[in-house]
Amino acid sequence: MTTYEAELAQAAEGILHTYHTQSDILGASKIDTYRDCPLRYRLQYVDKLEVPSKPAMVVGSCVHKALEIAHERKWRAEDAPQAAQVLRDLWRRVIGETTPEGRGDAIARVEKLATQGIPWYLQWRWATGQIDIATEHRWDATVPGTDIQLRGTWDRLYRADGQTVVSDVKSGRYLPRDMDTDLQLTLYSWAYRQTFPSKAEGALEIVGIGLRKVVRTTRTDEQHQQTIETVVVPVAESIARGDFPPNTNCRYGCQTCNYYNDCPAMGRGRAA
Repeated sequence: MTTYEAELAQAAEGILHTYHTQSDILGASKIDTYRDCPLRYRLQYVDKLEVPSKPAMVVGSCVHKALEIAHERKWRAEDAPQAAQVLRDLWRRVIGETTPEGRGDAIARVEKLATQGIPWYLQWRWATGQIDIATEHRWDATVPGTDIQLRGTWDRLYRADGQTVVSDVKSGRYLPRDMDTDLQLTLYSWAYRQTFPSKAEGALEIVGIGLRKVVRTTRTDEQHQQTIETVVVPVAESIARGDFPPNTNCRYGCQTCNYYNDCPAMGRGRAA
C-alpha cells in the first residue's frame, strides 16, 4: 500500500465513523438531531445502532477531507486537478457503505464538485489573500456555570483584511435557511469567543462550494447566551433524564430517516 493509499484508507475510516458517535459530548449536529427526533438521537448516539449513511452526507465529508488535504499541501488553483482526484478517490472508497438510494445523484454531485466547486474554491482562497490559522480544528468548551460540554470542528480559521474568520464549508445545493439563527454557526461563533475571548472581532462565514458563493453573518453575545439557555441547556437536560420520545412529524419525514427500518415507533427492526 502506498503512502497515498494509506492516507485515503485512514480518511475513509474517519468519514464513516465520526467522533460524534464515539463520544457522549454534544455538538450542533447532535443537538439538531435531538430537536428533530429524540428517538433517532437515542438510536444513533445512545444505542449506537450502525446503519449505512445517506450518500449526500458522505459526499460532504469527502469534500471536507479533500479540502483539508489541499490546505495541508498548500495547493493553489493550478493544483485543482489533484484535489479533485482526492475527492473522487475518497468517494470510491466509501460509496459501498452508503444506502443505494441517492447514489446516482451523489455520483453526479461528486463530479460537479470535482470539476467546478474545488477549482473555484482554490481560486477564491488564494485570490483573497487568506492566511491559514487552522484547518479542520476540533474545539471543546464547557457551558459556563454547568457541566455541559460541547464539541465541534471549525472547518477553517484564517486571517484576511485584518480580522480572523471562522469559515464553514457547505457542499450541498442549499445554504442554511436562516443564516442569522443557524445553530451550527451560532455554536461555532460561541466557541470562538470562549476560546479566544480577547479576539472577539472574528467574522463568521459559510462557503457554499457547490454554489460557488460566500455568505457572511455575525453573532452577538446576547445571541450566544439565548441559544445556550433556550436550546443547548434544555436539550442536554432532556438527554440526561433519558427523554427520547419519537417525533413522527420530523423535518423530512420518518421514511427518509437512516433508522426507519430499526425504529420501535414504526414497530420495526432491532430496536422494536
